[in-house]
Amino acid sequence: MTQLEQAQTILARYFLFGNSFLTYAQALAVFLSISLALKLFELIIIQRLEKLAKKSKTYIDDAIVAGIKGLGLPMYIAVSLYFSLALITLPDPVARGVNIALYLVMLQQIMRGVGLGFSAYIEQYIGEKENNGQSDAKHARAMLGIMRGITISLLWIVALLFLASNIGINVTSLVASLGIGGIAVALALQNVLGDMFSSFSIFIDKPFQVGDFIQVGENSGTVKYIGMRSTRIQTQRGQELVISNRELTMSKIENFRLLERRRDVIVLNIPYGLPRKALEEVPGIVKKVISSSGKLATYDRCHLRDFADSSIQFEIVYYVETADYMKYMSCREKILLGVYTALAREKIDIPYPTQIIKLEHI
Repeated sequence: MTQLEQAQTILARYFLFGNSFLTYAQALAVFLSISLALKLFELIIIQRLEKLAKKSKTYIDDAIVAGIKGLGLPMYIAVSLYFSLALITLPDPVARGVNIALYLVMLQQIMRGVGLGFSAYIEQYIGEKENNGQSDAKHARAMLGIMRGITISLLWIVALLFLASNIGINVTSLVASLGIGGIAVALALQNVLGDMFSSFSIFIDKPFQVGDFIQVGENSGTVKYIGMRSTRIQTQRGQELVISNRELTMSKIENFRLLERRRDVIVLNIPYGLPRKALEEVPGIVKKVISSSGKLATYDRCHLRDFADSSIQFEIVYYVETADYMKYMSCREKILLGVYTALAREKIDIPYPTQIIKLEHI
């Protein structure tokens, strides 16, 4: 008989709390082996996975590695104890209490890893937006942070219900109570929840971003802030307009962010009584004025449109090659003054509405 076999025989003769010393020794060996294996996994495998994740262009693998890396020493100890204590016979109340404690520790560590994974994804996603100069970085951070909190809360609820079911607690009535309570809370906070879901809709669909010039109904201005409940718009007059997100998602929104050029239409009134040759020269005069205004304006057309009550109407169409409203107005002003000057040079007046009433003697 070898010395190891002799030692095992001796340890098997002595008992403590219903288990032999040999069983305790085996449980200790399992505990140390699993702890060492998990530590080596952390030092070798996780570090290599982290290096590989940094070389990829996606964020998901970085988030997964960060979540696994977030499983710290308490998780390793809990897993090692779970498998080592399986070799030891314990009284039912003690075994149940120990298992519940280990489950809670493992759940807490798993939720911690999920939270760290979410945080890593958020930081990289927002970091890229900030590096690219995107204006919706703050809104994206807020939305992703809320999604992180909601996801972790739901996972905690599911995990605790699963744990309660495994330890013999009837969770059916508890789930029913949570459902009724959730309906009551949703009814009480339906306006707030409506604004929150609308905020998620704005974040996902991106109908506008911070810095965009938008028009909502009769109101227009620059988006300054997108929050959880409302969006703030600075109007052209300088006031700050606060609109609820739910109202925004239900409204027709005009976004001028992608506007590269503005189409402008001017109705030019020419007095009656001019000869036909003078009328035929009007489009050429207008084209010359717009063409000489620089590269900012592009002439499209000028046609005689209608015979109005007190004037002959020409329709002028041109494009302003900018999205800036101030430059557009300056260009329009320059064209209007140029047309007025050119017509005056040709002795063509711009009439004002008049009405002549002839009285006849009866």
